[in-house]
This record gives sequence, structure tokens and C-alpha cells, in this order.
Amino acid sequence: MKNRKKKFTLTEAKAFFAKASEVQKLENISKTLLFVFSASGFYKTAIDFFVANSMAWSDDKRFLE
Repeated sequence: MKNRKKKFTLTEAKAFFAKASEVQKLENISKTLLFVFSASGFYKTAIDFFVANSMAWSDDKRFLE
């Protein structure tokens, strides 16, 4: 989680997915649920990427309560 004022981008979504996939391989994890929280929201391209890769996301700060 990052505290910033800009929306989460497609580039960041791809980088997060790549890093998470690498950890999954290294740790030999068969099932995961990737989740991204961004208080500033997301660009549509990032959301489209999440959907295509079965990732969860939220910009609702109440999720952290």
C-alpha cells in the first residue's frame, strides 16, 4: 500500500502482478488472491488488467477499518 495522491496505473498493476507471480513461484504457492488498495483510485486500464487477471481491488478507505 502506498500513500499518495495519484491513481494506480496499468504500469503499476503489471509490475505488482509480476512481483506477486515471482513470489508465488519462489514459495511454491498454488492458490493466491491478489488485492490492490489505492485511496486515490485506479485508471480504467488498471481495472481492466485486474479483471483479466482475476485480481481484487478497492479504493474504499473503509476496507482498512
